[in-house]
Amino acid sequence: MNRRLQLLFAIIFFYVTALSYVDRMVSLNNQPVTTAAYAALGLILAVIATLVARQKIFSPPVSTAEKGQPAPLIKAEVDANVVEFLIILQQEGRLIDFLQEEISGFDDSQVGTAARAIHEGCRKALQEYIDIEPVMSQEEGDEIVVEKGYDPSSLRLTGNVVGAFPMKGTLRHCGWRAKATRIPVRSGAHDPRVIEPAEIEIA
Repeated sequence: MNRRLQLLFAIIFFYVTALSYVDRMVSLNNQPVTTAAYAALGLILAVIATLVARQKIFSPPVSTAEKGQPAPLIKAEVDANVVEFLIILQQEGRLIDFLQEEISGFDDSQVGTAARAIHEGCRKALQEYIDIEPVMSQEEGDEIVVEKGYDPSSLRLTGNVVGAFPMKGTLRHCGWRAKATRIPVRSGAHDPRVIEPAEIEIA
């Protein structure tokens, strides 16, 4: 994955985290989340993403020797396993079609009808090709003791995270992790970037 894409993913992650934080903080105060809060965060993301796309920030300095020279061709970087699973999700649930569709003009009933079919197909693909299990076996709502040296990639602490370990908290989400994967590998000559080929009906 190239540096610019990594940065864009980091920005999106920052935005989602910030949005979740705003939502949590406002909810704790028993106040509705205002449109202004979402709009402000959205504006910040849009500005930063635009600057990244235009290489105004996060770009390495260009030496004098490199100026005026044609930019080298950038080889597409793709993870074959990621593309293969996207292919499966597209074939089984038309997920890429749905995500690429602009749905702001559809009403909730139209979106709901489409989502049901997509959910059924993608769930089937997930169950067939990836084994997923909960990170924690306890029930949501159970009291959990977090010891010092816990794995932060497996446990995310929220709320009043102060004081010394061990800490007691309430399990709000069991988490998920992949137990096994069975992603098939395509054989023969093909463009590894293609998720689904364009379809042309010959008259």
